[in-house]
Amino acid sequence: QALAQVVCERHRLPHLELSPGALRAIQAADWPGNVRQLENHIEAAAVRASGERARHIEVQHVFPERDDAGAHDAIGITFQESTRRFQSELLERTLEETQWNVSEAARRLDLARSHVYNLIEAFGLKRG
Repeated sequence: QALAQVVCERHRLPHLELSPGALRAIQAADWPGNVRQLENHIEAAAVRASGERARHIEVQHVFPERDDAGAHDAIGITFQESTRRFQSELLERTLEETQWNVSEAARRLDLARSHVYNLIEAFGLKRG
């Protein structure tokens, strides 16, 4: 995460963090070029993610060669990352439908209001 922050600051990109799936993929990858190779991959990934206005640096940003004609949802994504994306999109859509009325969104999603606030923070969701 620290390396992603340094890269974003260096290139004056919006703050982007590595998704859990991207972190796992990076940890599992072989880095024969050591830190320099890793930094180059993260730098390119941050630029790609920023260009897509993504909220996080995802696996397909770090390893675009795994992305087959835009099919990144089916390739190189873990069950957990897919679930996280679904939850984030569902919560964001529900918040927008309720004009960000957290109590109403919590009721519709059958969640505790405090949990909705935790999810908003965890997913980095912002109103508007």
